[in-house]
Amino acid sequence: VNLDIDAGANFYSPRVDLPPTVVEKGNPCRRGIIIIDPFSEYHGQYLKYKALHEWNVGVVSVISPYQARGLTEAAKQQNIDTDYRIYTAPINNDDEKQKQLTDWVSQIPFDEIVAVICESDSGLEYAEQLCQAFDNIISKTINDDTGPDIVHRKLAGLNHN
Repeated sequence: VNLDIDAGANFYSPRVDLPPTVVEKGNPCRRGIIIIDPFSEYHGQYLKYKALHEWNVGVVSVISPYQARGLTEAAKQQNIDTDYRIYTAPINNDDEKQKQLTDWVSQIPFDEIVAVICESDSGLEYAEQLCQAFDNIISKTINDDTGPDIVHRKLAGLNHN
């Protein structure tokens, strides 16, 4: 089941899919993964299917900025007004993007994100940057003595090495 989350004032909106068993039983989704550029039916879509139907974890589908630019340009050439950047996650070193990423993570309805997986070569650097941004959120939370807030708990499942 796909959840199109309304980001409100935030431009970025996570695309979330929940396992059917979670939706049917009305239980919260405990764990989830992020898949970047899940286009191929042999890799990204296969992993998404396995996650939802066999591993019982949720999935956030993210498009890398490189792919988002290409898709947006292709849409413009067909006179379609779609900005695919909305399906990226906001990462940058400035405080505003850090707040947007924190807001983006807080919209994800999983208790814990356990993996970031990238299908495309063009999204690999972005996946690494996203994981680094997650690390920055965690270290900022710890260094500010604000304690383990909800975003910190969601990101704690990632192996930060």
